[in-house]
Amino acid sequence: MKEIKSINIFTQGDSTEPSTWSNVPFCFTNALESSGIQVNRINILPDPTYIFKLYKKIWTRFINKFICIFYENHIYNIDRSIIYRMFVNSKIKRAIEFYPAADYNIFLTFSYTNKFSSGPSLLLCDYTYEIYIKNSLKRKPNLIEQAYIRYENKVIARSEVVVNLFANYATLMTSKYHKKVHYLGNMGINIVYQEPLVKLDTLPVKVKSNKILFIGNRWNHSYIIAAKLLIESFSLLKALYPQIELHFIGMSNDSFENIPTGVYCHGYLDKRNKEQRKEYYDLLLNAKLFVNTSGSYGATMEAMYYYTPIVTARYGEIVEEFGQEIQFGQYCNELSKEKLLQCILSVLESDKYTDMCVSAHDIIAPHTWEEFSKKIIKLLGCHLHGQIHSGLNNSEK
Repeated sequence: MKEIKSINIFTQGDSTEPSTWSNVPFCFTNALESSGIQVNRINILPDPTYIFKLYKKIWTRFINKFICIFYENHIYNIDRSIIYRMFVNSKIKRAIEFYPAADYNIFLTFSYTNKFSSGPSLLLCDYTYEIYIKNSLKRKPNLIEQAYIRYENKVIARSEVVVNLFANYATLMTSKYHKKVHYLGNMGINIVYQEPLVKLDTLPVKVKSNKILFIGNRWNHSYIIAAKLLIESFSLLKALYPQIELHFIGMSNDSFENIPTGVYCHGYLDKRNKEQRKEYYDLLLNAKLFVNTSGSYGATMEAMYYYTPIVTARYGEIVEEFGQEIQFGQYCNELSKEKLLQCILSVLESDKYTDMCVSAHDIIAPHTWEEFSKKIIKLLGCHLHGQIHSGLNNSEK
């Protein structure tokens, strides 16, 4: 079997920066490099040229406002437009020409592929545009969004290998596109913390802690809804445990109408910044409980790795991975402040709290980016030798 020596990695952002797409490109490319593969990192975001800046102004002042007349709640943003795609494809073309010897092209998106040479492409992502609209926004795509869905369908159809990070979406895409969309098991945990994690040191801190942690994004509507529900439940919890604290990462004070006593908003913490990175991981290490009912998969996995029990909604990705019942926290099946309070108390007051901490860590610890990258390399090798159907399959982990 041919050895994979060089790979072009195309990302929407700088893959050397931990802040790009929740650390995924950073962790993935580093894992590939540690295996001895030459990784050519290509940031496909358009360069801030005068022409592109002018286009952004025209989009903001005129085109987007015009679209909003017909589709008020559309998500056909500038990065979905034809002209934007022209800027991106120009960068992809230049990169393909600059690195012609690469064995494979990996795109961490479902929106672009290599159409400029015979070099094969692998697409790796989580949500297609259509899945996001239908499953996350829970609505039908409008006409202009449907146009982009048709474009993305063509990109996926022409790509040699497609991988989805979630099993349920891989199955959904396999059925839709009539081609195998692979699921390779849980992706790695997005960790850039450099200090050793010692169970004997961490567990006593968890047991004594009075801090509940939420990690989200102030620009994501579903996170805002989940955060506001948690604040309502926290107000009830505060009457029972006056010393309890609620800490938000990714949310600022102006994300909410009012901030009750004991609630602290830390805003966005950039892991590139040494002080902010330390603050981020100090909050994780000192959290008694992680709560986010919006479906924040990556942050939930990271919290679990740091021995933190969770309270989360029973959504598809986490049920697919861990089952209908969990030993490291609670599913909140009814999104009301009373039910969420009940779930929080069931963890805080459990006589098996320490067992929950250990279970959370142990079930997620084997999932590393090093292991995930090995599966990717094996999958690429199988394709290059015409063995794609005898290689990894949707159920292999």
